Amino acid sequence: MKSCNERSLILIDEFGGGTEPQIGGAIAEAVLKRFNQKRTFGVITTHYQNLKHFAEDHEGVVNGAMLYDRHLMQALFQLQIGNPGSSFAVEIARKIGLPEDVIADASEIVGSEYINA
Repeated sequence: MKSCNERSLILIDEFGGGTEPQIGGAIAEAVLKRFNQKRTFGVITTHYQNLKHFAEDHEGVVNGAMLYDRHLMQALFQLQIGNPGSSFAVEIARKIGLPEDVIADASEIVGSEYINA
């Protein structure tokens, strides 16, 4: 991080993956903030909501998402720039046969705003 500048390229897959989500997301956001301050170019993949929202509030950071066919439940391998993507957790839970009451309970725990984001 010390030597990064506007001529640097960083590629990070699942930024902060394998850590406890709240602190992992916070560390990942702090690191992303430093890269952005140094105008470092990068491509970063994540499931952290805070990083998805980071782009909305910071110039020089843009969201993108891999397109996914919700009906066929398969990746389309096309990148769409501008909006963060979804993990389609509820759809996948239904596809694998998780009981509907379990899905409803999980949806209630996390909240409809999160599910519909």
